[in-house]
Amino acid sequence: MSPSNNRPPLEEYRRKRDFNRTPEPSGSAPATGDIFVVQKHAASHLHYDFRLRLHGALKSWAVPKGPSLDPSQHRLADQTEDHPLEYAEFEGVIPEGNYGAGTVLIWDTGTWEPLDGGKRDYYGGRLRFVLHGNRLRGTWLLIRQDEKKWLLIKEEDEFAATEDALAQETSVVSGRTLEEIAADRDRLWSSERGEEKPEGFGHPLGESFPDYIAPQAATLVDRVPEGGEWLHEIKYDGFRMVCRIDKQGRGIRFFTRKGYDFTDRLHLLARAAARLPVTRAWLDGEIVVFTPEGKTDFHALQNAFRNGNDRGIVYLVFDLMNYEGYDLRSVPLAERKALLADLIPQMDEIRYVDHVVGSGEAFFRAACERKLEGVLSKQVEAEYVSGRSRRWLKVKCAQRQEFVVGGYTESGVGRPFGSLLAGYYDRGGNLVFAGKIKTGYSAGSSEALIKVLRRYEQPDPSFVNPPSGVEYRNPHWLRPELVAEVAFTEISGTGLLRHASFKGLREDKDAREVVLEIPEPTGAEGATPSTASTAARVPPAAAASPPAAPPARLSFGAREPREQPVYPHERIMREEIINHYALVADRMLPHIKDRPLTLITCRTNIYACKFSKHATNFPAPVKAIDAGHEEKYLAVDSKEGLLTLARMGVVEVHAWQSRYSDLEHPDRLLFDLDPPESDGFPWDRVAEAALRLRIHLQGYGLESFLQTTGGKGYYVVVPLAPAAPWKEVTGFARRISAEMQEKFRSRLTAKLAKEERGERIYLDWMRNGRGANAAEPFSLRARPGAPVAVPITWEELVDGVTPGAFHLRGLKERLIHLERDPWEGYFTLRQFLPPLRAR
Repeated sequence: MSPSNNRPPLEEYRRKRDFNRTPEPSGSAPATGDIFVVQKHAASHLHYDFRLRLHGALKSWAVPKGPSLDPSQHRLADQTEDHPLEYAEFEGVIPEGNYGAGTVLIWDTGTWEPLDGGKRDYYGGRLRFVLHGNRLRGTWLLIRQDEKKWLLIKEEDEFAATEDALAQETSVVSGRTLEEIAADRDRLWSSERGEEKPEGFGHPLGESFPDYIAPQAATLVDRVPEGGEWLHEIKYDGFRMVCRIDKQGRGIRFFTRKGYDFTDRLHLLARAAARLPVTRAWLDGEIVVFTPEGKTDFHALQNAFRNGNDRGIVYLVFDLMNYEGYDLRSVPLAERKALLADLIPQMDEIRYVDHVVGSGEAFFRAACERKLEGVLSKQVEAEYVSGRSRRWLKVKCAQRQEFVVGGYTESGVGRPFGSLLAGYYDRGGNLVFAGKIKTGYSAGSSEALIKVLRRYEQPDPSFVNPPSGVEYRNPHWLRPELVAEVAFTEISGTGLLRHASFKGLREDKDAREVVLEIPEPTGAEGATPSTASTAARVPPAAAASPPAAPPARLSFGAREPREQPVYPHERIMREEIINHYALVADRMLPHIKDRPLTLITCRTNIYACKFSKHATNFPAPVKAIDAGHEEKYLAVDSKEGLLTLARMGVVEVHAWQSRYSDLEHPDRLLFDLDPPESDGFPWDRVAEAALRLRIHLQGYGLESFLQTTGGKGYYVVVPLAPAAPWKEVTGFARRISAEMQEKFRSRLTAKLAKEERGERIYLDWMRNGRGANAAEPFSLRARPGAPVAVPITWEELVDGVTPGAFHLRGLKERLIHLERDPWEGYFTLRQFLPPLRAR
């Protein structure tokens, strides 16, 4: 591979990033010296980024397992895009919705010098060099395997060692852990100015000023909740929009609920927001266009965007998440709205959304009589939580929701088209046809819409049940990417829309998120009643009944810290996690007793976790065991030890495949069936692969057991008598995976690299190496939904038990109704590693 002289070195880096939304440097600051940096990066997968300054940029490799000081350990290194030189100083949080979102820690830094043929050896695919770092020193090799795959290898010298360098988990710059960086965002980054300290108030109520806040969403229910613990607002017909005000920094920015920057379309609103009496804030609201009758008109809003004229667009603001650097998301809604009411002055472009407390049914009736869209009901004491919540509810006056546009018919009367063909996604990820949208188009909007539709045409339908018949003559099929807002009277018994009317296309919603909205029962959520009814100024046509009382003032006095949910969307607190491990302890302990553990600890929430495997800061009865490393490993052998881990923030429990009593001889084999990450991959193919692996192992005289992972795959576990050493066990596992790949080449692969897997299931044999680990039976997983890894029978697999079938709040019922242990006989079965068959 030769160097490219006509492509800017940072072109790909800049193409992947929006520097208005990510704190990463854009690549303008100079740097001197032959520097290197290793950054620990908790993105979708924890990995280490190894970077060397070479020819004006940082050449970069993602090292999934991190660098090793052991020359026998060859680390896979995936080459990524070049990074700017000042990236070597970047430590912080890349916000959600951005490329590489996650926490970045500077794990090592220093200088490097090339050996042999010098820097030009990089282009020959074999670069030998010396590192002078805080943690990495001595001679190293980078060897290219193919275009993007390299190996990072430590050479034998005085700095080579078998100790685990990655046991050092803190930043060499700040001394912080990943968890501390994620939780304490006290250092901001500007692409233009580098690192800076926030000004103004301190931050006693939470973290510093964030780069993006995903909005809270309401759950559709069948009726308005009653009681004084609920406040009610009008539901408007527009686009949800959050606004970031940072007058001394990046200015005014407007973002949709998916994080798209709409500021360029909202110049007048940005100017209006700049006049608000606040230096820094995060607002939540809806942009709308009012008709002369005082109703909101979605069509008019669409026309404004289409014509590039934002005059007449109004920002209706109903929440305040951050005020002058104070994170208000844990403050009760009533207090947030009281402060917001004082913040919004009398102005045409930005208006405060008023509310009433209690009297929900009367408020709803009044809204529907005025033919408004519906009502939003919110708990007065509710905190602000990004994502959908039952503490915010919505009730609609008429049937209305989004549908995917999967096609259109031709017109028989000279119009640009006849009807749009609507659909939604079912639970299996299939696009289901839901009927025609016949009305709602003016002559002008029809002409504009057909130009959009033609850009998405494709030869075949995406619907799982495409319509046919004379009324669907000459259909034009579309890629299922457009989302339409649709009003309708009802859905018929055959599942088709009746009297559907087009309201406009939505740019703020991903088509894959469109499902059929079925109102849930309102139910009763336990909320603390409000101590003060709050209401204030009402925008034109915004209130259906008079204010209840003067607004309460928000005090910035000292507050008792509130415990935050570990699983924010499910509102699962630490106590529930402790109760889970108390429930499963007797079943879990035989599997984990005296194994070296690797723990995933989430002390604040599942989006700010860290790995722990060394016995630092863990009190008795958690044990410290010697596993041949400088630092001792964690282990437990009692229920109290397990509960101690849970009390200290542990969510996931992983372990080695051997026990402390005989560390060098594993007592089980474990294969992880990892399907492709693409949505909609058929579950039955994963189940089939597990069954085929079982049969293959039986050919060697080995019985196996099955475990769900809480994700998309299964573990197939083979108990062994602890007799064979690690090298033999690892070799056997690798050979089994290779044999399965040969037999089922179109379905299975033993290749680690994701780009080489395609749509095949990865049969991961690498969890059988010394120090490798896997989620233990009954371990929670730090993923949305609070899934649990659970032993199941092979019969249950055939009956359709999926990898993510079990969750924290439903596991107790399963355990109560179990008639026998799914892994009956596991601990009494003595099996020995057989010799491998000749090929």
